Amino acid sequence: MKIKQASSTIIFSILINIVSKVIGFVREVFISSQFGSSIITDAFFTLQQVPQGIGNFVQGAFNLSFIPHFHDAEKKGVENKFFKYLFRKLIYLGSAVAIIYFIITQFIYNSSSLELSFSTIFTFAIIPFVIIGLCFGLLNAKEKYLKANLYATLYPVVMLLFLFILPFIGFPLDISLPLSYTIGLVLSSAAGILIFYGIFKRTSQHRSQNDDLILIKKEFNISLFHSTIENIGFNLNSILTVIFLSQTGIIGIVSSNAYSNRISMLFLSGFVGPLNQLFQGYFSKYKESITRKRVIQITLLFLLSLTIIVIVVIVYRYEIVKLVYERGKFNSEDTSHVADFLVPYMLYFLVISLNQYFARIIYAQHLSKIYAYTMLIAYTISNILKPVSLAYYAPESVIWVMVLAEALAIPYFFYLTNIRRWSAN
Repeated sequence: MKIKQASSTIIFSILINIVSKVIGFVREVFISSQFGSSIITDAFFTLQQVPQGIGNFVQGAFNLSFIPHFHDAEKKGVENKFFKYLFRKLIYLGSAVAIIYFIITQFIYNSSSLELSFSTIFTFAIIPFVIIGLCFGLLNAKEKYLKANLYATLYPVVMLLFLFILPFIGFPLDISLPLSYTIGLVLSSAAGILIFYGIFKRTSQHRSQNDDLILIKKEFNISLFHSTIENIGFNLNSILTVIFLSQTGIIGIVSSNAYSNRISMLFLSGFVGPLNQLFQGYFSKYKESITRKRVIQITLLFLLSLTIIVIVVIVYRYEIVKLVYERGKFNSEDTSHVADFLVPYMLYFLVISLNQYFARIIYAQHLSKIYAYTMLIAYTISNILKPVSLAYYAPESVIWVMVLAEALAIPYFFYLTNIRRWSAN
């Protein structure tokens, strides 16, 4: 991809991501305006965690392994067979999760409860989320980055439209919440299947490459195992942070953590996400021809852009928090607490962005085991030190611990991805 084309792709991808975030925000504002913080919203946000979790897994950990191995399959001429194998595998996984989710919720909730109605509807959202995640990964693997981001924006748009349409045509407003969510996913997954057909109907397939396919499957499954356990470790790390903060007994401290985390992670999904899509496709497809000099140039430019964002947000953190949150019952004292958390969280944004960038290169080089186990060690160190830091320092010290522990991996990853793996030309 030429520099001019890559630049325009990055800019438009970031803009599309911003539009997607705005649509999601409008939807949440509408829900909060209609229901506030209530039993209905508690049920909705709690029960959607299973389909949402499956979707996040496919778009994240699964695609981290899928994209480089799909490029390997393309080079061997077995991408059709490899994709069909993965499609079946994911459908089986989604079906198993949907059945288990349905059975468990039938036992937990009363037959006339709102929760049971919600969970029954959400059962039909699980497989569509799997298809959407796989389609997103396939479009990125085919270097159709703008189409991938546009496709990822489709289901939030459809969800929002049906959230307005369903009550208008007579559906109860509470049932419209999970129903619009599921309809958005079902219709978007149908579009995904059409995209699958459009891509693979134009590709021919070699018939004598079964040995190559078996090897690629084996390497993919190993890589997926590593990305999955690292993803579990990352999520446990986040959960334990909330648990440790909640044990302090300080009122509002968990909320302050959540608000500041949301601001910092907005840059991760809106800016770093689109860049990493390009990086993963580039390093997976052209890994044999990339030089050490080019990799170091990309790394330093990426680091520079991240550093500028971090400095600007930290300098103007009070103004940003005030603009975003300070209204109604959210007062200036709350602003101060969130701003205190935002300093380490922006540095954590820098660390996590670099580690995710290095992950794209490491997985492209089939070194997933090294990345997964290094990060698991970092998460373990972090969670050992979190309660110690809370015993002696302010609550935001737990985020500083995460920054320091996970930053320990950066020099090693830099050596591994910028020095060791590439030619010196």
